[in-house]
Amino acid sequence: MINNWLYWSVPAHKVRHYIITMLFLMFVLPALMGIKFTMLGNLTNLIWYDVLIYFMYKFEERNK
Repeated sequence: MINNWLYWSVPAHKVRHYIITMLFLMFVLPALMGIKFTMLGNLTNLIWYDVLIYFMYKFEERNK
């Protein structure tokens, strides 16, 4: 199941939502909390958030 994530691309109708969500999670939320990440921390968060959004979209797809 997680192997599907490696080959996943954002659906065309969800691109704007994906970009806004990632910007919020990567930059706005940490800035509001006063947190600064290293480059490795940002990379880890990018991967982690991408996996979470993947599962969120797949869950939404299944429940339609």
